[in-house]
Amino acid sequence: MAQSPPQPTLLDARMPAVRWLVEACGVYLARISGRSDAATSLAFDASLDSAHLASLVPALQLGPMLHSLASQGAIEGDVPESVRHDWDAAYSMTVLRNGRRLRALSHIVDRCEKVGVGVLALKGPVHIARIYGDLGMRPMLDVDVQCRERDLAAAVSCLYDLGYESLGETAIHHLEFEHDTFQGHLELHFEMYDLIRAPSAFEERLWETRVALGAAGETFEGPSVACGLVFDVAHLVHHDLRVHLRALVDVAAQMPNLRESDAHDEVVGLLDETDLRSEYEDLETLFGHVFGWMPDRSGQIPNERRRATIDNAKALAAQLKRHWAALPEDTGAGVLRELSYRTGTRRKAAHLGRILFPRGAHLKALHADQPSLLRRVLHGAGVVSKGLRALGSGASLSTVPRVSLKRAMYRRRRDQRN
Repeated sequence: MAQSPPQPTLLDARMPAVRWLVEACGVYLARISGRSDAATSLAFDASLDSAHLASLVPALQLGPMLHSLASQGAIEGDVPESVRHDWDAAYSMTVLRNGRRLRALSHIVDRCEKVGVGVLALKGPVHIARIYGDLGMRPMLDVDVQCRERDLAAAVSCLYDLGYESLGETAIHHLEFEHDTFQGHLELHFEMYDLIRAPSAFEERLWETRVALGAAGETFEGPSVACGLVFDVAHLVHHDLRVHLRALVDVAAQMPNLRESDAHDEVVGLLDETDLRSEYEDLETLFGHVFGWMPDRSGQIPNERRRATIDNAKALAAQLKRHWAALPEDTGAGVLRELSYRTGTRRKAAHLGRILFPRGAHLKALHADQPSLLRRVLHGAGVVSKGLRALGSGASLSTVPRVSLKRAMYRRRRDQRN
């Protein structure tokens, strides 16, 4: 008896939309970097499922970028009016939200300065000021700032004075806060990522070379071009690239013209000092396979390693595209298990929770398969009761751990220092 062909999965159905969105990112990068070896326009694929596109674009934070490409005529063909409206609305909403968050950042900087505490902006505000130059082009789900570890208590006191409340999760290198009018989270970094060699020396370099930046009429200090890029690379590696596609675009946008910039030698030196040069080169190769352009690094990498790097980049690029296609709706136990092992912050766990809770059946499957993991995720998200309701009667999470894995690691490191 002939077997019927396998039915296409949700992942299969969403992959064409993911491929088109990744191609759009490559076109956007080519346009802002002025590269001549990559496409600067793309055709809108009318065969794409509009529902899949509508769910993926906000999940991957790409609405403003697509708005920009469409406005510049870089997307050829007829884009459905409803799709274009969603992109335009995403841009307008990003302008409003980012304006609010940059004002909040300015208030934090002013308050900390009054008590002699230095604060540096990281990631989102820096990328808006330095790369995009447009308040609506780079969505910020949260705002990241850095203080010196010796100033941590004073910085936290300033945040409390401004009405911020702790989310209760202590990650290895940052604390998280929220504010009623902020509509987002604030991450207060006080340590460098562990994978950076000589993190204290890099942190001191970060402060010594800080520069004044501005966006939307607000001024703040941020890292130099070189320190900012190295920090962004460390951030991607720390999270094993399990980040929004937007975060990869942030780093990729800084690479194409680096060789001709004044910061090139400083970046190379910092990459060697932090032992991240290999990771940087691998990311360059990966971005070539993800976004459609290849870096010119002939002669810099031995042939054997170059071939291995390219092979690894191809495999990881395919893996990332599958991950992005699965992220918004695929709630299988395997995906949750993989993601939750890589996340320890309340915000990310809560994001997983929002995906999962409408689908109680998947929670039940995970409860049977990995009960201890489910307990940790629900507890980290601060939504144990909601998870229990989704599981139904008879479920028990009586052995929920009191602290997350990352908090336990942080406490061990603190005790060792003391």
